[in-house]
Amino acid sequence: MSYLKQLQQDWDTLGFSFDIPLPPPLEKVEPKEVKSYSDLHYLMIGTTLNIASIYSQWNRNRITADESQLQTDLGKRLLFLCNLPRYNRSVDRNMCGQAEPLIAASLDPKNIQSDTFPSPVIVTRNDQTVGVVKRDGVRGYYALRDDPQTNTYERFIYRTEFENWDMPFLHKKQSRNAGNITLDEIKDKLLGGRLTFFATPVEARGNISVPVYRQANRPSLQTSHETLVAFADQALEYSTHTEVGYKYTKENN
Repeated sequence: MSYLKQLQQDWDTLGFSFDIPLPPPLEKVEPKEVKSYSDLHYLMIGTTLNIASIYSQWNRNRITADESQLQTDLGKRLLFLCNLPRYNRSVDRNMCGQAEPLIAASLDPKNIQSDTFPSPVIVTRNDQTVGVVKRDGVRGYYALRDDPQTNTYERFIYRTEFENWDMPFLHKKQSRNAGNITLDEIKDKLLGGRLTFFATPVEARGNISVPVYRQANRPSLQTSHETLVAFADQALEYSTHTEVGYKYTKENN
């Protein structure tokens, strides 16, 4: 049985559904219906909405499953997320489908070492990587590890709110190394988020169709969350500490 069919069974076991209204242009896509890159994006948004809905106090009693009834790692992860002591971040329905390709590109060592690609900022807690802020496109925070203190969880991307959207950090935007900053320094800038397709294994994305004009997205479909963690750990080793803020200097422009 394919992974997505197994995930569909886990969805059904968990009581996930599409009773939740979705504003256009979002579409209701269940795991068994995923065939294209867009389908996968809509599935991640729908899954995130289900987590938030089932978590709400009104619906808590809907979860009757235990791990032994679930077939996929993602299904077990969804059960964990639905039963968190607190889960109060809003769902960002508008976090675009380009977020995953840009995360993967931002952490690619070849791009980090180039002075023509926007450098990411590695986010740490206790000197360990916990996330990354990409600086190409929307300044999203991708969580590499769980951090219950900030209510952020791995494989989610969260929208950020910095005063200076284009240059939120003092670290030079285009340099040959990443910046680094602690999570405590940016925690007040984190908004709602959604699950990314990095929550699924690479093999589950193997037959996903990608439109011709989006072929640049294909490498991200072949990138695992574990690879992103390894790239971030490597980038942190050669990174430069930065701060939130902006000063116009020749060094950071």
